[in-house]
Amino acid sequence: MTIFGDISSFAIEAMIEPHLVPPSIPWGRMRIWCQGVSLGNFDDEHCGLDQSFDGLHDIANQLDSYWLDEFASMPPIEIIDLLDAHLFGWCGDEELEDERSLEELRKDVDRYGRFSIMTNWGEQFDGIEKPFILCPPTGAVHILSRGFDPDSNFTLLTTRADFISAVNNAYIWFQEQRHALSEPRHA
Repeated sequence: MTIFGDISSFAIEAMIEPHLVPPSIPWGRMRIWCQGVSLGNFDDEHCGLDQSFDGLHDIANQLDSYWLDEFASMPPIEIIDLLDAHLFGWCGDEELEDERSLEELRKDVDRYGRFSIMTNWGEQFDGIEKPFILCPPTGAVHILSRGFDPDSNFTLLTTRADFISAVNNAYIWFQEQRHALSEPRHA
């Protein structure tokens, strides 16, 4: 297991399953740490890691695009409700009447889809209910979630520098693992 970053701020913990033989996809385990809170199930073996690492890398490279002016006057729970409604058709534990056309749904996904993280990124994140990421122009990176259980709500913060550093270092490591597993082993 390898940890990139500082668990008390932001870190990525990952490992490749030890028995893999090239050529192989890099199956492994992963979780994200933010403010000492673990996001993800590190005990879940043989998870697909590509989408998680690629997704985090894309976010780190476009961090300034993870904010909309309409969020500026909204508390975190209202932002979560807005994103949940536009992307998933829910508000907390209530399914919303959704009469949007297919075109309207596509526009909402184009506008708000980038804020959804960890959803469909791999089995390791299946237990986290609809997390979102935001990054105000002059502020910290925010990871937000509101689950069906009010005790599962969270707003976690980290610095831009800690987020970018952990993601970039983890991504370099993952690319090395991906490359090593892509080449056939010579006898």
